[in-house]
Amino acid sequence: GHGLRDNTPAPLRTNAPSFLKAARDAGRRTAVFISWLPLDTVIERDAAELRFVVDGGYGPDDDRRSVDAAIAAVVDGGPDLVFVYFSRPDVDGHAHGWDSAEYVAAATRSDTELARLLDAVGPEASVLVTTDHGGLGIDHGDEVDEVLETFVVVRAPGRVPASSGWPTASPLDVAPTVADVRVRTGFSLAGVIAAGPGDPARRCAARPPGRRRVLVVRRAGDDARPRAPVRRPRRGRQRR
Repeated sequence: GHGLRDNTPAPLRTNAPSFLKAARDAGRRTAVFISWLPLDTVIERDAAELRFVVDGGYGPDDDRRSVDAAIAAVVDGGPDLVFVYFSRPDVDGHAHGWDSAEYVAAATRSDTELARLLDAVGPEASVLVTTDHGGLGIDHGDEVDEVLETFVVVRAPGRVPASSGWPTASPLDVAPTVADVRVRTGFSLAGVIAAGPGDPARRCAARPPGRRRVLVVRRAGDDARPRAPVRRPRRGRQRR
């Protein structure tokens, strides 16, 4: 296995690449925008052509700063694959509880930042929004569905209709779904493709992948079980 059992930074005990590294090795231009330093330690040094890391102590402005940097990178063409990480839902989930008023407010602010990103990348970009875990109370250490399950929302023009969502998925499904939607790395990844065979979204008329941009947004500490049909999910990431 990879050797990671919690949020403690440690060297990976595996040669399997991240989806960013697999995309870079396949000739794609990649970029990451994150505000959680332990995540930076597990993304390979050569996985991203552009790497923007906010070291603001999980400040209230970190997500906006990450989005500002991501928008600046994509407005003039920019990378083929962009990974953006939002931290505030997780911070407020731990401080006040998942589904608290403070948590909902943080998720709402994340939706606002996500809207800015979507405006910047335009309607032809493929987009995947997900979280790394849910939460229960003020933590996410229990092995229960509310913690272990995540959601996946995908838009891939010509392949997956906008706002297609899967409310219960495994974090293991995220990388192969990204690879299948546009990246086409040719590398075999653990997990299943959320928009898999037989799924109505997968029966869209296929369009050649070309070099279309892919935006992956991961929202830290979001409750991974949406209670209503999702257009922009309100859930996110993992606690440090």
